[in-house]
Amino acid sequence: MKLNKLLGNYDLTQFVSLAVASANAAFKHPVYTVPNLKSLAGFATLNVAPGNGIKVRGAYLIPETTFTGVITNNITLKLQQYRAGAVHATIASLVVDATVTLTAFEATLIDAGLASQNWEPGDVLVVEADVNGTGETLPAMTILVSLDAVR
Repeated sequence: MKLNKLLGNYDLTQFVSLAVASANAAFKHPVYTVPNLKSLAGFATLNVAPGNGIKVRGAYLIPETTFTGVITNNITLKLQQYRAGAVHATIASLVVDATVTLTAFEATLIDAGLASQNWEPGDVLVVEADVNGTGETLPAMTILVSLDAVR
């Protein structure tokens, strides 16, 4: 969102979150669906109507208990962009293995290399977990995603 005249064209970051129950199996959960901001605006004044774009600025995991992965049985968490019901792009991922410890109630960055993505109205932001081996049981956690509206 932008406050054009009041703040001088600054983006306001929006946070969306998803609570995920403890799991040791693969899962997919939708986090956010991109709205058609131009049609929702209800006005077409130049320099005030929003664009349709969004940008993912960051994605974080906040577990309820401390967890360390294992080399042979691990889980890969991915933040994916779905378009028309299929994966369009993987925009962030984190392998929770023996090198990763998720500390209780501390935010862990999923991926620092998030580039601008081409998001369209109707695209869905999905968090997905893939299991390697028998998988490790992930603790219950919140996934927090920071989004910006762009023109």
